[in-house]
Amino acid sequence: MLGCRAALLGGVVGPCSIDSAACPARCERDLIKMKFKLIELNPLGHNRKVVLDKLPAVLGRSSASQILVADQWVSRRHCELDEVDGFLVVRDLGSRHGTYVNGTRVSEARLLPDDKLTEGLTSFVASYRGGVRPARPADCLATDR
Repeated sequence: MLGCRAALLGGVVGPCSIDSAACPARCERDLIKMKFKLIELNPLGHNRKVVLDKLPAVLGRSSASQILVADQWVSRRHCELDEVDGFLVVRDLGSRHGTYVNGTRVSEARLLPDDKLTEGLTSFVASYRGGVRPARPADCLATDR
């Protein structure tokens, strides 16, 4: 039997406001693409905003990187950012000086909203709403449960 549960921001799941028979099974395909941003923290006050339109995205010094960082302590291909289950994930690509989330060196980590990502001397703050965002006003997701 087809059941329905609402997916609310932040990944909290609760009962749907629509009768399960009325909830279209295709609503899972209609999820809104999350909008991820990185805000570069610049001590001079010129904070660059990077919208991550296409993921995965490589951050590094190389001109082939999707997010170019002009910092001699950043590797050519320093780390990769991707979306996993509605959250931004950072993965170090074998950089020499490491990738840090909130001051802790990581090889891979979930980057939550307002977390600080540091490579070399350059830091960014993640900006997005975590979790799954349904496209339908009734916030319904069809499940087989």
